[in-house]
Amino acid sequence: MASSIKVEGVPELEAAFARMAADTKRGVRKSLREAAQPVQERAERLAVAQIRNIGDRWSRMRIGSTGKMLVYVAPRAKRRGGSPRPNLRGLLLNKSMNPALDESKPEVTARIQAAVDEAAARF
Repeated sequence: MASSIKVEGVPELEAAFARMAADTKRGVRKSLREAAQPVQERAERLAVAQIRNIGDRWSRMRIGSTGKMLVYVAPRAKRRGGSPRPNLRGLLLNKSMNPALDESKPEVTARIQAAVDEAAARF
């Protein structure tokens, strides 16, 4: 199961975001992506350290976001078609991405709180 950080009061938060000005929304999205940077960096380090023969291409991670103010970390590389390493997805999740989030939760939570507080102050 994937790890995540749960934000309580999401419906109220999304309603407030909907009323915000576009520039404020962009600022919040940027702040949320920045909050995910410790997870990205840690996941990249763990991938190299914990997964044998992973190579540079598959150890690199990216931060993405959705329209609903959700932010995620995923492998930067994409493979079209079948994988010569069908177990790589599980290895990345279990040995790199989930542990990186678990280890970074306090810092990420503090960054998210700061981003929400800053947006609320501007709003």
